[in-house]
Amino acid sequence: MLRRLSLLATLALATTLIALPLFASDEPYDRRPDEAADYDATDLYNRICVTCHGDAGDGQGMALQLFSFGAPEEEWRNGPTVEGVLITLDEGLHGTSMRPFPEYTEEDRRRLAAYILELREALLAEDNE
Repeated sequence: MLRRLSLLATLALATTLIALPLFASDEPYDRRPDEAADYDATDLYNRICVTCHGDAGDGQGMALQLFSFGAPEEEWRNGPTVEGVLITLDEGLHGTSMRPFPEYTEEDRRRLAAYILELREALLAEDNE
């Protein structure tokens, strides 16, 4: 019985975590964004990444605080390059909570990948100070 309650609590928290990005923007959430929309990289990041990866891209998002899970941010499975980030956005990371994002255009994903790498550079510069 205790195991079942634990599973239900985990499921409820996971559902909450998935719903959090819905409230990150004043705009209505659309799983298939308008292909004509011109999302800027910051908006894309705030819509789909910030909950898990944090405002600065340091992995200190709400997901870590709620669940204490996640791969270290130093670990870039597909490499810390635009192409590596694109692979991750296109395919997700199997065995993790990182899902693919096919609903965004190639251009939006490229813009987002470049922004993610800018965040990484800022974090690396901060670490070197």
